[in-house]
Formats: sequence, structure tokens, C-alpha cells
Amino acid sequence: MGARCNQIASGRRFALTWIDAKWHKSDIDMDKSRAQTHLRLIVTPNFNMAATMGFIDPFRAANYLDGIAHFRWDIVSDRGGVVSASNGTMLETLPLAEAEPAPDFLIVSCSWTPEDHATAPVLAALRRAASRNITLGGIDTGAFILARAGLDRKLRPTVQRVRTRFPGELRCARAAAA
Repeated sequence: MGARCNQIASGRRFALTWIDAKWHKSDIDMDKSRAQTHLRLIVTPNFNMAATMGFIDPFRAANYLDGIAHFRWDIVSDRGGVVSASNGTMLETLPLAEAEPAPDFLIVSCSWTPEDHATAPVLAALRRAASRNITLGGIDTGAFILARAGLDRKLRPTVQRVRTRFPGELRCARAAAA
């Protein structure tokens, strides 16, 4: 068979390999000194809380299941402070201008009226991140803020069910069928 199956037991990671009609167990050396992947999320007023937490949760689960903090994240907004989500819940954020160091991923989470939230500081942060080759992404209508920053000209965005208020600013690509 030669199939390999990673399992987690008692906080230790090991591999099970099928060789000669028998399972063999071997420990996997987990490099605990490896740098964490840093995710930064920019949230706007009335962002989609469910989509944003749904994005973060697999990273939280990976940290929990491996017993190692592979990922860390911070949540920022234009001015910092409490930001209200579209469902009325509140989230404390850091000010975008004070967010350091630069992340590995910068994700914009927006929902209603993205055109109102494409502020100069947010657009500047996105352009700066793009110039540093930081991976960018958008949750919900965050893709429209990336487009407003002019980043759709450099990237090939994929969005779903688009109705744009930025005519000509966002070119859509269909996601490849799995």
C-alpha cells in the first residue's frame, strides 16, 4: 500500500506507514523552533463575524491539535478599538498604524458597503504589504477593498457571486472545479 497516515496521540505526532502488510509507527520530529506564521486581519465596521472566525478557527485548531503554536494572528482596524460586526457583536482591535511587525498574510474582512471602508490608511497598508510580497486576501467583500487599492491589476482574484460597485475595478476569475 505504501499509504501514510499522520495521527496525533497524547500530544505527540507520529506517522503510520503500511509496509510489507504491517503498520509501522515512527515519531515525527517536530521543529519547535520554527517561526510562527503570522496572520493579520483588518476588519471594517459591520464585518461578517462568522466568516472571519471561520477563517481563523482552522489555524487555532491546528495549534491545539499539534500542541505547538504554528500560527498567530492579530486583528486590527483603521483606528483600533471596538468594532461592531454585522451581527451586532463587538470585537476589540488594534490600531492599524500601530500593528507591527509585518505579517506573513494580510486579510481584509468586510461585509456591507466596502466602498465606505476603503480608507486611505487601509489602502496604504494593503499597497505596502503587496510591495513587500505579503500574501493578501479578502473575506466576504474584502476583495472589493483589495480592488480599490488597485491590487486586482497585479493579482488574479477569484470571487463568488459578484455585484460590484466598483465597475471595471475587479476582474473575476472562476474558481477551478475540484
